[in-house]
Amino acid sequence: MRAGSEWPGHVDGAVRSCGILRAIDRLFDAEPEGRLAGKKLTSRGWLCRVPGRHLKGILMGLKTFLGLKRRLIQLPTLERTDPHCNICGGVSFREMNGRQNAYCNTCGSFERTRLMKLYLDRARMPQKGMKVLHLAPERGLANYIKGIVGDENYLATDIDVETYKNLKVTYMDLVTDSEKLPTNHFDLIVHSHVIEHVPCNITAVLFHLHRSLTKSGLHLFSIPILDGCYEESLFPLSDEERNRRFLQYDHVRRFGIDDIHKSVGMIFHLPLTSDITSEFSKEILDLYNVDERSRRGYLHGVFSLQKSDLLLKP
Repeated sequence: MRAGSEWPGHVDGAVRSCGILRAIDRLFDAEPEGRLAGKKLTSRGWLCRVPGRHLKGILMGLKTFLGLKRRLIQLPTLERTDPHCNICGGVSFREMNGRQNAYCNTCGSFERTRLMKLYLDRARMPQKGMKVLHLAPERGLANYIKGIVGDENYLATDIDVETYKNLKVTYMDLVTDSEKLPTNHFDLIVHSHVIEHVPCNITAVLFHLHRSLTKSGLHLFSIPILDGCYEESLFPLSDEERNRRFLQYDHVRRFGIDDIHKSVGMIFHLPLTSDITSEFSKEILDLYNVDERSRRGYLHGVFSLQKSDLLLKP
């Protein structure tokens, strides 16, 4: 299917270079309401004249349909059938906390990291020239992203820069520095198991991170979600007490599966339930060693969010 010759040239080009979903987005951005009357839509040799007042609704339905179809596409194309890491291609894994083949011995990825890579593939991100903010960067994912967007567009940050030996990392304290982030700047923001460490009101931090996302950007992050309910304490507890309450000595909060919609779900739009098997096939998840026990429910805690998913309004 393609746009006919009477469609705006930039839209016709978008169909060829970016696909129909992005072409529809560009059409909505470029054409004011009421200027679409009489445009031609060509499909399988049939030429249809669609009244302008109906065209936007038809295209929105088409976009939704194609979006659902795309979710079933096997990304990336299966060229290998042996279980391996989809970030580095490694085949050597080891057990972690009872989870078989959880940790990639080559690049250090966990199941959540490989799942995040699947979400990047589905979103066709990153692309050359995109601006990326990567908090507490994982070695394998950092090398993958930076290799595509280039050093000049990749900003890796952490509060403890000394732990990174082979990657340039800029100092950033999310407590004091998140509000300084530029607005509508980054095409991709990535962080994994960072938010549970930040000793301040986490709503403010997530708001400012999302504020820094471009209109078409992606905010991809992972948090540990445990049984039970949300709990946090900014009080200076002992390491033993933090281990008991939050399962790690340097955590200040725990996210609970029982009330995830009262914590993260009050900041961002979340589906009522999480089932990654509806987004990626069992074949794909098996191939990349994504733990079967965590494929349904929010226990894996990976969120792929667009700009419009923010519920808080400035």
